[in-house]
Amino acid sequence: MIDSYISAKNLAKEVQQGTGKIEILKDINLEIFPGEKIAFLGSSGSGKTTLLSILAGLDSDYTGEVKLFGELLSDLNENERANLRKNRVGFLFQNFLLIPELSVFENVLLPIEISGKLSESFELKAKLLLEKVGLSHRMSAYPNTLSGGEQQRVALARAFINDPEILFVDEPTGSLDAQNGNVVTDLLFQLNQKLKTTIILVTHDLNLANQCDRIFRLNSGTLSE
Repeated sequence: MIDSYISAKNLAKEVQQGTGKIEILKDINLEIFPGEKIAFLGSSGSGKTTLLSILAGLDSDYTGEVKLFGELLSDLNENERANLRKNRVGFLFQNFLLIPELSVFENVLLPIEISGKLSESFELKAKLLLEKVGLSHRMSAYPNTLSGGEQQRVALARAFINDPEILFVDEPTGSLDAQNGNVVTDLLFQLNQKLKTTIILVTHDLNLANQCDRIFRLNSGTLSE
């Protein structure tokens, strides 16, 4: 039996609002295995992004048990969780999160620079990824000169620069028009297929979710497959 990359047992989260508490997530049990494409569907405010943040070890304010690569996240401090993610996890967000002062090429290489592993081989890889997403001609451009679709393609290349074992994806097409959204989605799944990356995807787009292996729906904090 292959060990799961992520497991959650009796996961719950509540937040204080006024004089009472609101349950964001309720008794979630889940296992995600290497190479799977998982979609979390739900309306705005259903807890999708909160769940993604907890599974990635970005949010530690919850009850229950969450393991990432077999490590119990509640046993790790913030630095230890960051080190666990550093070389094995990638992220792709709706709002791109590109650094405006850095060129396209520099933005793609940023995770490598932060980890202190910058080398000619990674520079070559960044160029190949930008070619793959159709932006080899914009390597020296800056984010403010790019369209939304181009910025998301830069973010996609950056997300794969580390060959992540898991890629957490939050509404990747939410701020794009249909045409650019389709381009980004196609590229995402092409890279997933080539690199066998596990994808954990948050979306409200059923068409996008249907390209995944399993779909979970979040409704009032409750998860169902």
